[in-house]
Amino acid sequence: PNFTFWYSLVFSLVWHIGVPLLFYSLLKYHRVPEMANHKIKSALVGSLIDMFRQQHAHMEGWWVPHLSSWGSSEFHSKMDDLYDEVASRVTGTPEGNYLRALKGVLNDRFQLSLREKSIVAVMQRAGIDMKQSFDRKVFNDFMWEIAGKASLFEGSEELTDLSHKQLLELYIHPYVRLHYAVSELK
Repeated sequence: PNFTFWYSLVFSLVWHIGVPLLFYSLLKYHRVPEMANHKIKSALVGSLIDMFRQQHAHMEGWWVPHLSSWGSSEFHSKMDDLYDEVASRVTGTPEGNYLRALKGVLNDRFQLSLREKSIVAVMQRAGIDMKQSFDRKVFNDFMWEIAGKASLFEGSEELTDLSHKQLLELYIHPYVRLHYAVSELK
């Protein structure tokens, strides 16, 4: 065999093995696989945050602007005033009338258009049973729960910047659509 044959054979092997090895080593040198894994994890956490915010936005979103200027003591004093207003509108049996009174006060005071069904859904997510007594402490805890969940995420968090509380809430939150999708796959 002549020189051209060996030259072609060697460089055909170098091209097919050497170029992919060169590209792979450049990718590893510049940490592209690690960046891709980080992007995938960040996208997953971002989508979990978006789902969390979307599931808490239908009623709780109205509370976020008020939180930035209210401290804990001011919050509780404003909630005491709000509870007194709700209690002044209640007549008869507690369950339905508290809902109607709460809906009326929230709609009047904050210019909302809430329905009783959405208030009940939020109360159920907060673990409040309307058949029990709806006293001042339960009301304050309920409103604090709403305010805390609505302001937990800004939406621009990075995976590395999440606090323990945020990670825990993402872990324990019942993602309705995610659970539904997983159950459909079984």
